[in-house]
Amino acid sequence: MVSWFTILLVIGITAFTVYLLKIYPSKKTQYYVYFFVFIGWYLAFVIVTVLPYDVYLSLGGEGNKDDLHVCWNIIYWIIFALCWALLPMMQNYHMAGEFTFLTKMKRAFITRLRMIGITLVMGVIFILYLVISGNFASHRLPAILVALSNIWSLFIIMVLLGYGLVYIPKTFWQNGSLDTSMKLAQLKAVELDQSKIEAKYNLDQTVGIVMKLSRDVTEVDPLHKYVDKLLEKCPQQSIEHQKSTRSLRSMEAHDEKKEITYKYLVGVNRDLKKNIAEFGRSESRWEQHLEAAFRLEDIIANKKNSNKWIRSNFWPAKNGKYARFREVFEWIWYTRLSPILCRLLGLLLSVVSIFVVLGEITLFVDTPIGVFPLFFKDNHGSVGTLILCFMPLLYIIASIYVSLFKLRLKGRYGLYSHNQTDPPNLIWSAFIMARLTPSVCYNFLLFIKVKHTQFNKVMGVIDLVPIFGQGFTLFFPMILIVFCLLNITNFYARLMEKMGMDQYSFADKIDDAKLLEGKSLLHKARSDRERGSKGTITPSGSFVESGGYNAQIRSKYEHIRKSLAEERKNSITAPLKQKDIYDF
Repeated sequence: MVSWFTILLVIGITAFTVYLLKIYPSKKTQYYVYFFVFIGWYLAFVIVTVLPYDVYLSLGGEGNKDDLHVCWNIIYWIIFALCWALLPMMQNYHMAGEFTFLTKMKRAFITRLRMIGITLVMGVIFILYLVISGNFASHRLPAILVALSNIWSLFIIMVLLGYGLVYIPKTFWQNGSLDTSMKLAQLKAVELDQSKIEAKYNLDQTVGIVMKLSRDVTEVDPLHKYVDKLLEKCPQQSIEHQKSTRSLRSMEAHDEKKEITYKYLVGVNRDLKKNIAEFGRSESRWEQHLEAAFRLEDIIANKKNSNKWIRSNFWPAKNGKYARFREVFEWIWYTRLSPILCRLLGLLLSVVSIFVVLGEITLFVDTPIGVFPLFFKDNHGSVGTLILCFMPLLYIIASIYVSLFKLRLKGRYGLYSHNQTDPPNLIWSAFIMARLTPSVCYNFLLFIKVKHTQFNKVMGVIDLVPIFGQGFTLFFPMILIVFCLLNITNFYARLMEKMGMDQYSFADKIDDAKLLEGKSLLHKARSDRERGSKGTITPSGSFVESGGYNAQIRSKYEHIRKSLAEERKNSITAPLKQKDIYDF
């Protein structure tokens, strides 16, 4: 029965992976990117699907352990090749600013070697520490290297769990209040509007540089062919806008003293690709948010409707059979049942989060202290064991990946629906899922106190205590409690804000000024939409400077320009651009 159930799950995750590849990748994504991203995502889902069956066998269930061992071996080596060579090289290739295949491959190879070198240096430093402390033995070197990899992955998981276990119940609880949800939507509107303006500003500046280059680089210059390639990539709308606002005269667009070299053009090409993709994403995110915000406004406006229906320009009357029944049910669901259900789920998931924290802080204790390990003291049958595994495992995975994608690492790290995810983002997501999922499963096996699985044998899981000491078993799990408390009190978000590192923050800061601004933005957008217009595109910097737009936008634009200038001065506060985080 387990084998058939597992087969059905595998078929299901295959269909789910194909569906994800339909909604996320941009239309210009190459076929080979589709293939390798599919492999990365699919293997991550397969690991989660097969692990409960492995737990069932380790608890005495009937099945062929040898076949499962072979399966884990195949998955292990494919993931090893993907995460250490193929996916990092592919992302570096797509992020490179060079103009030819060979030069981009060279850049990708050099970047990857640099990261491997950094990893090796860190490993050598740790080994030297063990030698000095007298805890090193040459025969334990392979175990030490595996332990380093495991402990780094566990650290990342603890940090992400510290946010996710708080965020998920909190989000459900907040969704139980329509007014709170509306305030959060207004705050997000401000954030997305600023991101849209910033993306448009960056794109305008880069297009201005390209157009200035097209004037300065003559046809006889060997670099002219590269400038032509840059011009071909520039959006026609941005080019026309630059001409109409005469921003070619802007000193910000291009430094007259800047020497035009191939290396300089490579940097411009890299920025142009990044800014085009980010501008498209910012527009798409804004439109998606408007749809959700307008829907929420309609629900709130009709909450006390005596006719028990939801009506607006964006929510027309139902037609057809049972139209009245569907209208009443829809009104009851959105205004009454859904908020109550969200509050109940918020309370329930808060309890689950507490149980997960109790289990995580006893990872390295053999005695099952938490609630979930008690479920795995005995075999509950094939389907029963699978269900008991899936419940906590899926919640832990959801907490981790929600945290990961909530990090505000602009541009390169994220998934964007409506086909707005470019190849570097897709490849990164495939890498991070393939790289972290085995570590999450290792964490889960420690969590439920199940040993002697085929997963442990193949993945090289070892006992960390002999290497790091008994004190490690007490200190390390406390990381989770610390991060949970930081996020419950919102101290972490305030700290990141004070340090000027908002891209590492998870939370939104609520203040009255932002709420009023968000309300105004949504009101204007709704008015434009009701008149049949999607609104105007925020103009470029030179147009704003010339007084061609209202004072509010000019003020906001100046604020963004100053922020960008500060970021360029201080590399610590600058948003991540090409930082490689492969070596978790």
